[in-house]
Amino acid sequence: MIQIEENIVQKIVDYYLDNNKEIPKTVTEYIQDFPPGLSRQAVKKRFGLNCLDFLKLINPSIKPKKSTVEVLYDNLNRLNYSLVDKLNENLYRSKDRISVSCNDCKFINETTLDSLRGSLLGCPKCKSGNLSWSHRLVELDAILLDKFECNRISEVPKNHHGYLKVRHNICGTEYTSQLTGFVLPNTPRRGSCPNCRSTDTRVSYCGITFGSTFELECYKLLAKNNPELHVSYKEHFTTDRRWVCDFKIGNYWIEVSNFKLDFKNYFSNIEEKRNLVEDNDNYFFFLTSLKEVEEISSLL
Repeated sequence: MIQIEENIVQKIVDYYLDNNKEIPKTVTEYIQDFPPGLSRQAVKKRFGLNCLDFLKLINPSIKPKKSTVEVLYDNLNRLNYSLVDKLNENLYRSKDRISVSCNDCKFINETTLDSLRGSLLGCPKCKSGNLSWSHRLVELDAILLDKFECNRISEVPKNHHGYLKVRHNICGTEYTSQLTGFVLPNTPRRGSCPNCRSTDTRVSYCGITFGSTFELECYKLLAKNNPELHVSYKEHFTTDRRWVCDFKIGNYWIEVSNFKLDFKNYFSNIEEKRNLVEDNDNYFFFLTSLKEVEEISSLL
């Protein structure tokens, strides 16, 4: 590579430092902002260097790009593979098919470098994460026992969406859940015994108990309006019902819920509450999204 005098390199570096700019690390960055008179065409003509080689002189932090062969061997080591056949390193490309042997079980797999790069576990035969749960019974039984205190009493389904029957060791209840509910539960309650798990969805915040996380988030949005919480309808109106309103701000009564189904006639009760409040010249709002709550909060 042609060398450039140190004072010229320093002047180029100073151009970026004096203007509070980072020294380019890529050709694209250099093309977008280069010192006057040093376009990549000018660099080629003046110094006989292509733009990338020129950048390596002014920015030593740029590491040389690994060759395809070097990347291949890095991935073989990472996944504990060995090449079966000798590689023609001069002609090898990342999409060429190669045979690799697992160093643990000696299974031979035909693959490409592109596939190896995307693999997290390696050998499809002996690395447990690549196997179906029907071939990982010891691991599955340990999960069921440790996390759910239950034992498997049915065959393991072919995929995560199939159902597995278990017996709870504490209460003896036999129940069925999707396999994914045991091995990849997306909520704390999923996969747990329906006879023993808590149905309480209440949450606490600053010493206040809310009926759900949604109600808590609504409170945070309304807090600036200083709402009264959990107000009894009987204390303000004539009614036999033991209803409690989520929030009351002045003569505005606000109920919030993200229910999708009419659980225990919830929606019909909402209409009765609305009639009771509005018949007494107050205002009633039933809000089902945080956006609605935010809009009401800004209006009050």
